[in-house]
Amino acid sequence: MTAHRARSEPQRGEVPGSNAPLRRLAGAFAQPARFVIVGLTATLVYTGVTALLIDGLRVESATLAACIGTLFGLLVSYFGNLWWTFRAQGRHQDFLPRFALVYGAVFLFNGATMWLLEERLGLHYAVPLAITVVVSPVITYLCNRHFVFRRARG
Repeated sequence: MTAHRARSEPQRGEVPGSNAPLRRLAGAFAQPARFVIVGLTATLVYTGVTALLIDGLRVESATLAACIGTLFGLLVSYFGNLWWTFRAQGRHQDFLPRFALVYGAVFLFNGATMWLLEERLGLHYAVPLAITVVVSPVITYLCNRHFVFRRARG
């Protein structure tokens, strides 16, 4: 005797026996994957610009070079997430202040985590660094998705 699996009815627009559930599953991971790609690209731009300024253009201050590199990385992050990750429709005057608020808050979170765990509690710096490397992108993704690049209501 063979067992037959119960098959659900095809969803509207689905061809029976198609890979629609697999496509829906892949679609659920597409936006987070685009966010990761934009983040990695922004990180490469940050490090590349910083290194170019220090090693190529002989900028004396590594701090100044890192700040300029950060600005370029933030531009890649903003526009990459706006246009590709979230495909947001709206005005920069709505998105930019929220983007600055979120990235400012993440900056403070990273600094406070390092200060508390490394300087105050005496843990090795790798512990708060690992925490922020994992937590900050998740917070940033969720804030970008539900706050920074949300569609205007009404």
